[in-house]
Amino acid sequence: MYKYKKTIVLIMALILSLLATGCNKEDASKTVDPDEVIEISYGHGFMPETPHHKAAVKFKEEVEEATNGRVKVTLFPLWTIRKCKRNV
Repeated sequence: MYKYKKTIVLIMALILSLLATGCNKEDASKTVDPDEVIEISYGHGFMPETPHHKAAVKFKEEVEEATNGRVKVTLFPLWTIRKCKRNV
């Protein structure tokens, strides 16, 4: 009986994953423009001399280098991007 239930669960999971894959409405043949620049804003509430900000600077450098400049990261320390307790 246990094997039967396990088999049913696996079949249901397979069916659900196939349905979820088929629900994508975007055309898979679309390509991304290689000249398009993506801009990311990264804000945090720490002073520029803290390890957190230094790690953010390192993140910025690594991302921009790894993407050959296609992704630009702008850093906003000390909640300068918006004044609130949560920065998203």
